Amino acid sequence: MPNKIYHYQLTPIGIRYTIQDAIPETAYQVVRAFAWVGVFVCIIAVGVLGPLALVGAGGMAFLAFGMTNFSSKIDEDWFYFVDDYEINILRKSNVFSMKNHPIKLYEFGYVYCEPGKLDEMLNRILPYLKNYTIKEIKSYRDL
Repeated sequence: MPNKIYHYQLTPIGIRYTIQDAIPETAYQVVRAFAWVGVFVCIIAVGVLGPLALVGAGGMAFLAFGMTNFSSKIDEDWFYFVDDYEINILRKSNVFSMKNHPIKLYEFGYVYCEPGKLDEMLNRILPYLKNYTIKEIKSYRDL
């Protein structure tokens, strides 16, 4: 599984975030180039061998056409600020979780911080929360 790139945007109503695979654009360009080569090979095979060539090469043609637009997928989501929160901080991994009580999917999330920026991020978020409790934890299991 590839590493992920997280981008966060803090707003008064919550945190908007995007998650993207950390795969370089060059890898996608190579796949798209091979896809176009596959399309041309299939077209040439039909021209040389006739429509019977699509029996074997037809699958490659459809697969190649599908891969010509191959690109990185960006997932976007929101984490809304409401009610009471329990904030669990795992300092050694620069991550904290925010859990609402009772837990609801859109009111629960993890925030991954750059090394040394954990306290700065908490100081930016805490003014937007109504009620919260902070707990230092020692392992991911407790997040």
